[in-house]
Amino acid sequence: MKLSTKKKLLFGSGIIIVSILILIIVSFSCIRRVNSLHDDMIQLEHVTIDLYKFHKDESELSSLTLEYLFTKDALSGDSLINNLKQAITEIESQLTIIDNSLILFPAQQLLFKNISANVKNYSKNINTLKPLVSHGKIQEARNFIDNVQNPLYASNDIITLKLVEDLSGISDEFENNNKTLLKTVDYTLLILGLGIVLLSVLLAFSMLNMLKKIAAEIRNGVTVLGTSASEILSTVTEISTGASETATAVSETTTTVEEVRQTVLISNQKAHSLLESSQKAADSVEKGRESINEVTKVSVQINNPL
Repeated sequence: MKLSTKKKLLFGSGIIIVSILILIIVSFSCIRRVNSLHDDMIQLEHVTIDLYKFHKDESELSSLTLEYLFTKDALSGDSLINNLKQAITEIESQLTIIDNSLILFPAQQLLFKNISANVKNYSKNINTLKPLVSHGKIQEARNFIDNVQNPLYASNDIITLKLVEDLSGISDEFENNNKTLLKTVDYTLLILGLGIVLLSVLLAFSMLNMLKKIAAEIRNGVTVLGTSASEILSTVTEISTGASETATAVSETTTTVEEVRQTVLISNQKAHSLLESSQKAADSVEKGRESINEVTKVSVQINNPL
């Protein structure tokens, strides 16, 4: 199927536009992937920072618990209990934030739930520790801390360090993925860009050849038109010459007609003169006959006297 010039131009322009659209779509997709991975890395960094802060606050909570053992009066003890409750409230708030941040990391989120359970148990055990201290059972309180509270704290410490290591490994993996993705994006955009440039060059050469063919066709058409114009001019010249000859012939014919008319006119005049002469001759003959008749009558009269 042979396409017209207009369709070829539209087809070439359409290919370039489609190629540019593909480049834009791929670029947008790659940028979205890079941004998504970057957001995950930022979220992972925030989770790691929150874990470090949680570990610090948990250490302060353990310190407050030990400090509570050495309170000398009820007022100081109540103040420390309030501080412990406030610290636990802040830690529980952090637990919610960290748990929500780990939604993209199911394994780590499941591991972190053990920390949440230990913190809740640690908080409940404060109520058990308070009467021991208030009643002066310091040794029992110390034993309770060593045997119950400290293992919870140690368990959280181990789990926290494990989470930090896991998240650090995930962060390294994200960083490697990010480098790989950036290389892939660079190569993809480079290949697409070179492809579009190559396609544009090919289409440009194709259109140039097509324009050359069109120019050649136009040039041939102009040559044909020039030849036709020359032939038409020759024909017009011949017609003009024929018209001149015809005009000359008509002029000569007109002259001949005029001469004939003059000749007819002269002949007519001569005929008229001849007619007049004939009339005069007839009149003379008539007069001669009358004269003869008279002479005859006279002769008769003479020959026949009375």
